[in-house]
Amino acid sequence: MTEISIGICAHNEEKNIGKLLDNLLTEQELPQDSEIIVVCSGCTDSTIEIVRLFCEKDKRVKLILERERMGKVSAMNKILSYFSGEILILVSGDTQPIHGSLQSLLRGFSSDEIGVVGGHPVPVKPTFFGRFMWDLHDETLYYLNHKNYLTHASGEMMAMKRGVISVIPLKTVNEDAYITVTAKKKGYRIIYDRKAVVLISAVGNIIDLIRQRRRVLAGHHQIKRMTGQYPTNFESLIFSGNFWIAVTILERMIRKTRILFMAMVFIAVMLSLVANILAFFDRLRGKYAFIWRKIESTKTRLDLE
Repeated sequence: MTEISIGICAHNEEKNIGKLLDNLLTEQELPQDSEIIVVCSGCTDSTIEIVRLFCEKDKRVKLILERERMGKVSAMNKILSYFSGEILILVSGDTQPIHGSLQSLLRGFSSDEIGVVGGHPVPVKPTFFGRFMWDLHDETLYYLNHKNYLTHASGEMMAMKRGVISVIPLKTVNEDAYITVTAKKKGYRIIYDRKAVVLISAVGNIIDLIRQRRRVLAGHHQIKRMTGQYPTNFESLIFSGNFWIAVTILERMIRKTRILFMAMVFIAVMLSLVANILAFFDRLRGKYAFIWRKIESTKTRLDLE
């Protein structure tokens, strides 16, 4: 049986998918018996042709086609039904893991109780506010990890053991949150690895940020309805009555980022409030965007130079 499988869901990722596959094949020290499964869903650009070229060059790369875009969960379920590894690493098609990140994720499975290891997303050339939001996300996961209270891993890059989950319900908005909450309910531990860095494109404007947070927050409400438990990110700590944990994390952020901190907190609270109100009405209407609307400002070429 293959030891390591990598799953990538891609929709119109011609700007980044080639760089990602080259990264995985040349910079991550993958064994020769590894496999990289790319599900291309409803692509109308050259994503499929790029992946096919890699399939011809390296037998570890395998292509699965979805002629129509049916949502990320549909693509994820194809990966879950196809992969043969003991460990499945999920990587977003518009990211770039730094050298050694995948090996760091694998080292996280140091005991049988660990079911999921989440990576550390770091935005490339973010705005000041964008960096603050991702730093807050990082501090939240890091703190909850050490308190063994973590039920969330970032979908940009995460790894899980075979058997943690076999299928995700269709129309699930946040597949990463569903995986981690389900794993926790099965008795597995979720851990966060700060050393497993994956570079991402940050949201480039306020409108896109609100749209993204609205979708994610509506998805978290959906996870609560489906499983009885919220995934543990900063906002859901407040939803779930863990207000003082959220305060503690803010205090830790104050010690790290004193300059303009209060201004950033105020802006973050206002944007989060708007996104939460919109997500609340989405929940009341049963409107869950399981086929994600493309956030254009995150889909530019991930230029690391």
